[in-house]
Amino acid sequence: MTVTTRIFEPRADVFFYEEDIPMQAWTLTPEFKQIHGYDCQKATTRYLGRNYEAWFTSGIPISNGPWKLGGLPGMILEAYDTQRHFIFDCVGIEKLKKTEPIVKYDWHYVEKPRKDLQKVIEKFHDDPLAYLTGVLWGRVSTSRVSSKSKPYNPLERE
Repeated sequence: MTVTTRIFEPRADVFFYEEDIPMQAWTLTPEFKQIHGYDCQKATTRYLGRNYEAWFTSGIPISNGPWKLGGLPGMILEAYDTQRHFIFDCVGIEKLKKTEPIVKYDWHYVEKPRKDLQKVIEKFHDDPLAYLTGVLWGRVSTSRVSSKSKPYNPLERE
């Protein structure tokens, strides 16, 4: 699996890393509901520091889902962490009339291990001005301009 992410910065580098397709250890529950006309069963797991609940259907026999979630006996149509900070909802299902290739854009890609990339993103969120100043001029900002950090709540906690 190749994962790409972009951080707002003047260079506009796209960071990427490659990793094995992750497998979660799911626990199936006896709960069921319908999503888009498909009978779905609930499953739970803990993955990268968060507890997740997912609803999957064996009516679509593809062991996949949103983001990095997968490994159930059917397609995941809804998933969320138990705090509901991150929610993945299937908004529709349609069969493609023709296949479409996955496009890799002609951007400048910089390989960075997942844990190192998480540190870069955290640094950006902690002090965006200092981060951007360091990127532009290779030094830490000593400006008196207030740099407000954004709340840091990463999808991957580990």
